[in-house]
Amino acid sequence: MASKRGASILILRTITFIFLIISIVILTTDSIDLGDTKGTFKDVHAYRYVLSVAVIGCAYTLLQLPFATYYAFEEKHMIRDDLLLGFFHFADLVAALLFATGVGAGFGLTVEAKIYLGKDFKELDDFLDKILISTGFLLGATITLAIIVLLKKRERLLRLILVVNKMASKKTWGITVLLLWLLTFASLVASIIIIATDNVDFGGGAKLHFKDIYAYRYILSVAVIGATYALIQILFASYYVQNGNHLVRDDQAVLLLHFADLVIALLLATGVGVGYGFTVEQKRFSGDGNNEIDKFLDKALISTSFILLATLCLGALILIKK
Repeated sequence: MASKRGASILILRTITFIFLIISIVILTTDSIDLGDTKGTFKDVHAYRYVLSVAVIGCAYTLLQLPFATYYAFEEKHMIRDDLLLGFFHFADLVAALLFATGVGAGFGLTVEAKIYLGKDFKELDDFLDKILISTGFLLGATITLAIIVLLKKRERLLRLILVVNKMASKKTWGITVLLLWLLTFASLVASIIIIATDNVDFGGGAKLHFKDIYAYRYILSVAVIGATYALIQILFASYYVQNGNHLVRDDQAVLLLHFADLVIALLLATGVGVGYGFTVEQKRFSGDGNNEIDKFLDKALISTSFILLATLCLGALILIKK
């Protein structure tokens, strides 16, 4: 008889796989007639990335389905080694964050293109709409995989992490968590400063500012939300280092904090996708690297890189939190 938890994970894995297949089919069959030739997702690097993420996700989910099926009906893991179980938990988290970057890349570039181009060209608008639908299914896959990560949160993590936790004192572990939160906060503050001060002066009073580009507004919003959350968590981590116990001890509240960690990590990952997806595409057409526009885009890439660092720190925190 299948366990409820095992059946839930199996259903979620199946839904994830279906969403990814649909995303791939829509994206690969989308095209626009440009007269003598046809435009497809292959012409846009950001859309190639979206497809790559979906294909990798399909392969990974297909690999996980037999394990999920066995666990659902046998109520035990096919593989019982702590190291491998921990690796699968780690892989789920990495896959979810990867999906989120694909969502950011797909939505970021497409929304910007629809605002400035799509409304004037019906065929282009239809092409972009299909991209949005494809990315929407990738978003659905991200959500279902994130739920799986939460359901598996209680499972044992990597044996190495467990050994380190046992050997390390509470204070050492607490300091590690605090340092990661401080690095997360510092990275996001750096990202905010760089993107908020990024502008191009064309002379005659004409300026290009990050506010003129919706993708960069989103990056700033994500960084501000992440920095605010990190600041709150720094207070909790500081209390733990000082007193040797958690400020919040209620099981439901602790579960809520784990959920919040994952949501913020995924949100930051979408910001990474938006920043890199939009900016890399723009740099293809921005000139020889010596003009002001290119410098403007380079600063946006640096800002996005700090968000990526914050995302990695938060991912590490999700894994090592007791």
